[in-house]
Amino acid sequence: MQQKEAQELIARTLGPAQGFDLGDIVFFATGTEWGAYFPKTHKAYNKLTEVGLASLDTRDLRDVETRRNGHYWLDKLRAVHYLLSGAADIKSIAENNHVIALHAAHHFEFGNTTIVDRDQLAGALLQDFKIIDGKSPGIPLKYRQIIFIGHGWNKMYERNLKDNGLDIWSVDKILAIVDSQLLHRHPGATSLGPRLDKLLDQYNCSPLHVNNGANDAVYMLVTVILGVLWDNAWREQKDGS
Repeated sequence: MQQKEAQELIARTLGPAQGFDLGDIVFFATGTEWGAYFPKTHKAYNKLTEVGLASLDTRDLRDVETRRNGHYWLDKLRAVHYLLSGAADIKSIAENNHVIALHAAHHFEFGNTTIVDRDQLAGALLQDFKIIDGKSPGIPLKYRQIIFIGHGWNKMYERNLKDNGLDIWSVDKILAIVDSQLLHRHPGATSLGPRLDKLLDQYNCSPLHVNNGANDAVYMLVTVILGVLWDNAWREQKDGS
């Protein structure tokens, strides 16, 4: 999805421009961690080690004020963290070039970690994506529409998930995949867009632990929400309203 199309979809769904006439959507963001920084002899080298999901149901936002910096909306975020059983005992002090820890598997900030076998991961994720529509009871069950958020989303991202049993396009009711990095790229820029930690800094957010799959998923949705609210506030200020 191209930048302008993605921006319009998010703005239309979260709805500030329409007086917060929220779309009936569940947002999901995913963060994944890989053992690319481990030695080549390591058992988890270049393998998936974590998957995190964060969700935001627009039905939970109805009649809820945003408050300063979207505080009341951010309270509605939910997250799950899956740590692959083969990686549960791994410890690492590796850091990237920005002196940020690359391994934060044991620092999930928003709940409890679930340890799962690799062959059970896809089934667990697919079950998480199935949000029953309580407004449409009956048989067969009806499920809610989903907008999927990833930061730095690309074909390799999709292929890596598929190699671990999850074909993201097989998820029922998926409306679109939106790249939050592209969403925030400066108009006319040729770069990929801001890194997640840089983006959080722009929004005055100070995460405790990035490079944890579930924490990063939450932060992705935080940037999407704040991006919409800040953009709307800027437009109101510009219009003098």
